[in-house]
Amino acid sequence: MSRSRLTHLDHVDSFDPSRLKIIERAIERAWDVIRHTGHPTPKVEDRSLLAICVMNEARSGEENHIVLVNRAINQFRQQRLEHATLREQNERRG
Repeated sequence: MSRSRLTHLDHVDSFDPSRLKIIERAIERAWDVIRHTGHPTPKVEDRSLLAICVMNEARSGEENHIVLVNRAINQFRQQRLEHATLREQNERRG
């Protein structure tokens, strides 16, 4: 199932063994990138968030390993930025 054949309402709920391997590789590769590109001390919860980001992309129908990795990293970084911004705002409020 390629992404181009999915509509905005489609959602993949299960994966065959070959797609699971692609997802697993994408999670591992994305984690390697996060750990080695200046992300401040990644934690276990960061890896979990990154895995969720990969799964979100896979559920949307994406099958390309490199696209999964890149989109998951972008999604992860965006969520971390939003979290940091909210934390900063809360600290200012006291």
